[in-house]
Amino acid sequence: MLDKVTRLLLVEDDEDDYILTCDYLEQLGSHTFDVEWLSCPEQAISVLSENKHDICLLDYRLGASDGLEVLKRAVDNGFRGPIIMLTGQSDEALDSAALDAGAVDYLVKNEMNSSRFARAIRYALARRDVEDERVERLKAEAENRSKDRFLAHLSHELRTPLSSILGYTELLMQSVKNQHAQNELGVIYRNGKHLLSLLNDVLDLSKIAADKLELNCSDVNLDSLMADVYTLMRVSAVDKGLTLKFESQQALPLVVNTDATRLRQILINIINNAIKFTNQGEITVRAWTAWVNEREMLFFSIKDTGLGIPAEKQALIFKPFEQIADVESRDVGGAGLGLAICSELLSRMQGSIELESTQGVGSEFTLSIYPGNIRDVERQVLRFDSNPDCQQKLATLETSGRVLVVDDLKDLRNLVGHMITMTGAEVEYAEHGKQAIEKVASAEQAGEPFDIVFIDLHMPVMGGKEATIELRKMGYQGP
Repeated sequence: MLDKVTRLLLVEDDEDDYILTCDYLEQLGSHTFDVEWLSCPEQAISVLSENKHDICLLDYRLGASDGLEVLKRAVDNGFRGPIIMLTGQSDEALDSAALDAGAVDYLVKNEMNSSRFARAIRYALARRDVEDERVERLKAEAENRSKDRFLAHLSHELRTPLSSILGYTELLMQSVKNQHAQNELGVIYRNGKHLLSLLNDVLDLSKIAADKLELNCSDVNLDSLMADVYTLMRVSAVDKGLTLKFESQQALPLVVNTDATRLRQILINIINNAIKFTNQGEITVRAWTAWVNEREMLFFSIKDTGLGIPAEKQALIFKPFEQIADVESRDVGGAGLGLAICSELLSRMQGSIELESTQGVGSEFTLSIYPGNIRDVERQVLRFDSNPDCQQKLATLETSGRVLVVDDLKDLRNLVGHMITMTGAEVEYAEHGKQAIEKVASAEQAGEPFDIVFIDLHMPVMGGKEATIELRKMGYQGP
């Protein structure tokens, strides 16, 4: 490996001193120098302003000119490299003035054949490297902040129209007037949900790459969580003529400490993959606990009777985008991000994921998470496939009261308002926080206060957070 060449600018008006300096530099075996020699102060200032040299040796006396002036102007013009001042004789006052002006060191020319010269050069270059690393780190941090802002903005901009599409499609599907178009509306709704899922995957992967993804752990009812997943995925399985079974042969803790949203996301992703790649047979989901390295872990396995995964591809499927090359031949959708995200999430949940698969026979994914200390938690043999105690989708909510909906986006404002109106409540609208404050105040004065306020967070004029603070100051007590 070739040594990096250090670009050095020597500003010296004495040719003998130039030759001697080059000899001394050649004796420094730790560096290879490309030396450029200048004797004109104005030319030196111009060249230093270009910032193309790693280090500068600058003579104090340049004919009738003062090297200190060259030093000051070079620093003012933005030269970032280290500058070492050279002089014919020692002078403490000059030494101090050179350092104050921005020089990193000060050398007497008769010291240039000593170890002090070598140390000064090495120190100056090491200091330059540290400064370069600092600048690069600050640049990288600034770029990451810009990426975070861009992703947050992109997320908001994409989710907003998707929310409108899904919301209005759902309203149309619920209307008795549109029974003849249920299939077409269903296609729009399913594809909209799929697009939202892909968006969430991309944003999750971006957060993981930037180490910004955080878990929100809390006590979770394991039976309810699994029943929710079963209810959701059973529809997809039945649509393909498959059997979906959830089972456990041992008593499991009723409560575990984990991030319920992420655990649900992982299970749904893997079960959904099993359904997609299985044309006949069944998908079986099992749960159990086992001790690993003196900690009791919670395990899940998802086993299918599907296509199976070739041995050479089994290590690749946990890497982002690896599925894309295979999508066309399998006639399934997806960007190949799900398993990569699951693997990262399980790692952050102090667990892991493993795969056993035989092509043409099926696959089994086994995953584990740390459920917190469950030593003293009550346990039962859970029946995941029993009817969960949850609200029926078709149940109609009936209510009354006055509601204020605040959103700067007309489509979403009207969508939320329409959903609330369908329950029997009376709805009014505001476009931003300031208008919301005025409407709440007017309603209070008229003796017809709002029972609840739905308010967006990010809005022009005044955002939801600022408006909420002002509403509380005014004495508004509603939710």
